[in-house]
Amino acid sequence: MLCFLLLFGGLLGLFNVVFLLPPEEFPSVHNAFTAYLSFYARVSGQLLGIFGYDITVTGQSIHSPEFSVVVVRGCDAIEATAIFVAAIIASPVAIRFKIPGILGGTLLLGVTNLVRICSLFYIGIRFPNMFHTIHFEVWQPVFIILAVCLWLVWATWAKRRTTGWKPAIQKVAAHVSS
Repeated sequence: MLCFLLLFGGLLGLFNVVFLLPPEEFPSVHNAFTAYLSFYARVSGQLLGIFGYDITVTGQSIHSPEFSVVVVRGCDAIEATAIFVAAIIASPVAIRFKIPGILGGTLLLGVTNLVRICSLFYIGIRFPNMFHTIHFEVWQPVFIILAVCLWLVWATWAKRRTTGWKPAIQKVAAHVSS
């Protein structure tokens, strides 16, 4: 458990060092992150267009005649993804179980973030007085909780794949017979 906590904390520390690098000192990291945020804006804009909204996307900004939003740091699910990935990497499980977990969980968090951006845009149009509350007090904790729950689901899956059901069944049988 101590090894897990130390590695998990170290990985999150490393993530924060990279994530908080001053953009002017590390333009390549800044440019990559800006492209990442612009990608979210483009895909969200396309999804909103499918739902009938008149959308224009410029860089990280999503505009309509009724509302505009800018996808910035914090609107990217990267912190929740970092928590999830760090927890998987720190887990004492073979790499062959980590890779599908990282890929699947990261994809699910990314898709959920698209839902979040689109829902916030909708809320900004229909319920503008609720935008701030939903954005900061609902969606942000939801992402952290989702990342932890995804890790717990993955950990349960990985443990079953590693140990199989036989040890668990044997424990239950031993407990029932005593």
